[in-house]
Amino acid sequence: MDDSPIHSCTRLPAGLIFTSVLRSPLFWLALSALIAARIIADWPTPDNHIYLLVYWCLLLVLAMRSPLPEVTLKTGSRFLVAFAFLLAVLWKAALSPDYMDGRFFRITLLTDERFASVSMLIGGLTKQELKENRTYLMPLPEGAELLEPPRLIEPPALRIFAAKSVRFVLHKRISHRDPADGETVPQVLRVDYNPRGQNENKNFSDCSGL
Repeated sequence: MDDSPIHSCTRLPAGLIFTSVLRSPLFWLALSALIAARIIADWPTPDNHIYLLVYWCLLLVLAMRSPLPEVTLKTGSRFLVAFAFLLAVLWKAALSPDYMDGRFFRITLLTDERFASVSMLIGGLTKQELKENRTYLMPLPEGAELLEPPRLIEPPALRIFAAKSVRFVLHKRISHRDPADGETVPQVLRVDYNPRGQNENKNFSDCSGL
């Protein structure tokens, strides 16, 4: 992310310099507004923790206006953590099939610049292959086709790493022994692998074969 003025303002040092400011609801309200502005500026790509930061600041606004700020803060914190995890489980386990079958991790490893080094170091991709994969996954206008479609290069090591990430997050114990590489991966991630060098004309909207 860029160090824009909005991003800089969300790191207000006033609360660290003047401890009395920490007890001002206006301070937390202003901080909530600045972080919300950051979310709007980065839409639709802000990380989940940025949203949680807004909720936390709003909770502090309510706590500082309460006659019992410590009690309000403790109670609100418990509910915030509980609902955050509850909604996260609901989203990942029930509303996002691409998360359950591993596509989310696999596409993230290929498209998110923050994971580029992981994809190359652990997944075995080169910079050129990573660039080709991002071109492959770039959405095309409806009905459009490339004369020379790029290829999707997804080494087994990258697929295994994504599979184990799903197991780590969801604590899945159902697994299947892959005879091709001898590694254990969740049964839900058993999909047809597109070997290196084989071309397919497919855009990002049709990633069921990933």
